Amino acid sequence: MWCGGLTGRVPGATLSDPSLACVSLWSQDAVRAPNHTRATHLKEVTRSDALPRDRSSSPAERAAGAASLALEPLWSPPESRCYFKSRRPAQYVGEMNRKRDDFSAPTRRNLAARAGYRCSNPTCRRPTSRPDPGDPNKWVDIGVASHLAGASPGGPRFDRAMSREVRRSIDNGVWLCQVCAKVIDDAPEAFTIDGLRAWKSHAEAAAARDSSALADQIMEVLSDLDRAHALLLDFCEQWQQGEPAHDFERFEESTEALIAYSNARRSAYQREISPGVTSVIVRVERMMGKQDEDVIECKREAMMGPTNYIGMRMLADSLQRLRAVVALR
Repeated sequence: MWCGGLTGRVPGATLSDPSLACVSLWSQDAVRAPNHTRATHLKEVTRSDALPRDRSSSPAERAAGAASLALEPLWSPPESRCYFKSRRPAQYVGEMNRKRDDFSAPTRRNLAARAGYRCSNPTCRRPTSRPDPGDPNKWVDIGVASHLAGASPGGPRFDRAMSREVRRSIDNGVWLCQVCAKVIDDAPEAFTIDGLRAWKSHAEAAAARDSSALADQIMEVLSDLDRAHALLLDFCEQWQQGEPAHDFERFEESTEALIAYSNARRSAYQREISPGVTSVIVRVERMMGKQDEDVIECKREAMMGPTNYIGMRMLADSLQRLRAVVALR
């Protein structure tokens, strides 16, 4: 008859009417009891207990009035309200309570060292350590040992079939800066395990090549790239301005003149531009590897450079992109 959250009143009574009576109350034991047992600790309050005593009426009259009350529910909790805790599979609860499978300190140091203390993202390559400006005996670490497969259930790219030992091993890690580490975890669908593993492989190969190149050598390559870029643009502008206009009235003579001018431009390109461009691309290739995408693209553009002015300008843009990558080293 009674349930939590129900109230009753005499039909037609107002809130100020003394006949209004609460018919469901929590007992003190229910307040102290766990949520899933409170529903069994409801205390029934009879109409005779709730109404103020009227000394003008006899006990028999008050009892008769209480028995004749017709109670109407004013409010009941929604069906979604429940005093019982939801129960999840024991396996899921155990996984949620388990600690993260974080890397050990030696594993973290190895990941950083193998990446050359740089972010493994090929479009970032930011250094992940720098001197502490406030203490000459300290340094600031801005690197993150990120998991390829998530460190805990519900994490990005989590693999339930992977053992804890493998999840904590260096094979499941990649060294990144703090920005890139957050990006790959916020968008796990865009950054797959295979893609991150390729980042790691390229970063370690770059660290191996960088160890054989001195800072002075890198600066020299950057200077040669700037020189090749400037010479290429100047050459393109000069020859384009001096190119003879085509005369349709003298079609044959005009065409022969254009062909002769084009051949002269190609010869001048091979003498003045090609040696410097080829030399600097070879040096960058030794530094970054033959499989580097920027190097491959620049070599392709170098083959098309002598063809026309558009090819020259595309090669100039490729040299600029190559310089930006080398500067990160």
